[in-house]
Amino acid sequence: MSAGVTDRRSELIERKAKRDADRETERAASELQRLELEDKYEDELGPINRAFVIVDASDLGEGFVVLKLGLDVQWNAFKASKMNVVDTDMFVAPCVVHPTLDAYHALVKRRAFVADRCAGALATLFGVKQGDDAKK
Repeated sequence: MSAGVTDRRSELIERKAKRDADRETERAASELQRLELEDKYEDELGPINRAFVIVDASDLGEGFVVLKLGLDVQWNAFKASKMNVVDTDMFVAPCVVHPTLDAYHALVKRRAFVADRCAGALATLFGVKQGDDAKK
């Protein structure tokens, strides 16, 4: 290899190592945030996955959404709905405890599918079985 190619290769390897280190730092910070949210809301609301759920949107760079168990009327209305954007918001929004509701709506405006993740997680919290459990 020529010196120019070797230098360029070394430069790219260094840049990749820095990006990988930055991603690891971001992943650790995200994990810490999730643990802090779990600790806080277990104290305030009760056991995770029974009284509340944490929806992970960190893979999108958006952090976490904490949802508390809502009223059965919400679930029944959502089940009977067409499950469109408005129905999903009416199901999820009353249960959002983190971030603020305005921040949640801004998040959903940027990343619409997060609302579907939240609706799915909330349905599970209400008792809907997922995956292999649903077949039992």
